[in-house]
Amino acid sequence: MLLAYLVTAGPVCGAGPAEHVRRAAAAELNLARIAAGSRPLKPHPLLCRLARERAEAIAASGVLTADRGYLERTTGRLYRGGYKPHFWSDSALVGSSPAGVLEQLAGLRPQWVDEAVHGDFDHLGIGTATLDGQPVVTFMLALHQCTVERGQADRLADLEAARAEALEAVNRLRGEHGREPVRRDRRLEAAAQGHAEDLLRRSYYDHRSPQGGTPESRTRAAGFAPPGVVAENIAKGLFTPGETVDRWMNSPGHRKNILLRRVTATGLGVAVGPGELECFDVLWVQLFAG
Repeated sequence: MLLAYLVTAGPVCGAGPAEHVRRAAAAELNLARIAAGSRPLKPHPLLCRLARERAEAIAASGVLTADRGYLERTTGRLYRGGYKPHFWSDSALVGSSPAGVLEQLAGLRPQWVDEAVHGDFDHLGIGTATLDGQPVVTFMLALHQCTVERGQADRLADLEAARAEALEAVNRLRGEHGREPVRRDRRLEAAAQGHAEDLLRRSYYDHRSPQGGTPESRTRAAGFAPPGVVAENIAKGLFTPGETVDRWMNSPGHRKNILLRRVTATGLGVAVGPGELECFDVLWVQLFAG
C-alpha cells in the first residue's frame, strides 16, 4: 500500500534526474519502518534541499566523510530555515547500483540503518548525484521539536491527573516542613483555571488582570468566601506538574506560598496553547486559601 502511494503520489524531494531512485529509497525505508512498527516519514522541503546539497558536495569532492564543521553548520541551517530539530541524523552511500539503497547501507552502517528504521523521526530528505558514473544517495532524517513537545502537552490535557500530581507534590513538601496537608477545592480550581486561560488568551503574565482582578477577588467570585488568606503562584513553561512545583520551591516568594501554615485548600489551573516563540505555551496557576 505504501509503496503504491509513494510511486503514484509524485516525486520525492523534487522531479529531475534520479527521481526514481529517491522515490524507491523513500519507499524502501518507509516499508521497513512500517514493518518495524515505526511511523512512516514524510519528505520535508528543507531536509530535501540539505540532502541534495550534501550529495552534490560528495560528487564534487569525491569525499564521503563530512568535515568537522558540518554538524554545526547543518544544525544552524535547520534553525534558520524554520525547522527546529530535536534530533537529526544523516548518512550517504556511493553505490554501484541505485537499487536496494537501504540494504547496501545496512552492510556499511548497520547501526545507522537500525536507527533509521526504529528511531523516532518525523521527516526525511533524500538527495542524489553522480560520482564517476556511480549514484550518490544521501538520507537526512529529523524529529521536529514540536512533535516532542506535543506529546508532553497532550499529557496535560488530563487536568484531573495534573491536579492530583501537583497536590501530591505540594503535600509531600508541606509534610517535610512540618505543615498540615491541603485539600483540593473545586472552587479554587475553577478560579485558577479561569486565570490560566485568561493569561494564555490575552498574552499577559501577572497576578493582576488588565481589569484589576486579583487572586482575592477571583477566589471570592468562585464562591470561596470569606477567605482569611489567599496566595497565588503562577508559572509559564512546558513542565510536568511536579516539575512546576519544584520550580516554585526554588523561588522564595512561591515557596512561602506553598508552605503557608494558615492555608487549608488549593486549586490548580493549566492552560495550553500554540506558542509564538515556542511550540506550545503552558500557563500554570495555583491558588492557596484558608
